[in-house]
Amino acid sequence: MKLRASNWLILLAGAGMSADSGLATYENAPTEYREMCDPAKLAKSPSIFQRFWLGFSQFYIETESHAGYSILDKWCKGGRLPNLKQRASSSWYVYTSNVDGHFKRFQSFVDSTCEIHGNANEYRCASGIGFASGRRRLGWKKWNDDIHPTDMCSDHVVKIDPVLDDLIESKNVLLCKHCLAPMRPNVLMFHDTDQNVLDPINHHRELYQKWESIVEGDVANKNSKLVILEIGCGPNVPAVRQESEEVLVDCVDKLKSHRSSG
Repeated sequence: MKLRASNWLILLAGAGMSADSGLATYENAPTEYREMCDPAKLAKSPSIFQRFWLGFSQFYIETESHAGYSILDKWCKGGRLPNLKQRASSSWYVYTSNVDGHFKRFQSFVDSTCEIHGNANEYRCASGIGFASGRRRLGWKKWNDDIHPTDMCSDHVVKIDPVLDDLIESKNVLLCKHCLAPMRPNVLMFHDTDQNVLDPINHHRELYQKWESIVEGDVANKNSKLVILEIGCGPNVPAVRQESEEVLVDCVDKLKSHRSSG
């Protein structure tokens, strides 16, 4: 009954959401995952790095999303939760650490998903991996001397699905069309300082934070009902679970403040 009465819905999804589709999680990823989840590997071995990540992308793309996604889609745009009204901004949002892109297969979540670690089905120019906060990183001299990015590199995104089969068959390295640097998955990695990836992730975080602020104000000032639903969130990647706890604390604090001032 509380779910059906909700005016706002936050879906916080961790690795367990992906695992139910049969996808690998951090805990059971291949042993070479940690090595390949580092931009330095791309600089040393572009072909090996891309082969590994294209394999992940292929698995994500070819795997069917489990029924839970469709259920959530029906709750939202499907109208199963009648109090989730259509507003200028969505009445629901997905906050997820998963990089498989499965939420964005569903119309409800195309424009209301915050992928805090990015999306492995999109590839970006890797020209920025040798920089941190606009300055050259120590140990990246050869990479930075060899790569000559243009202003268009930061916005160059390749949706990998249409070209995946050709890339795997040809074994060619996917290059940025503007500077000819190798491309990389749009995924936040270990020791990652690449603004080409960090900036769009931070932009989507900011959009989510603005939406969250609207929701918290509506809950405090208009007595609207918010449901915070965690799905598959575990302790190994705690960011998603921490976010749900922070939203709850913020809402409680704002409700207390509103009532004390009233």
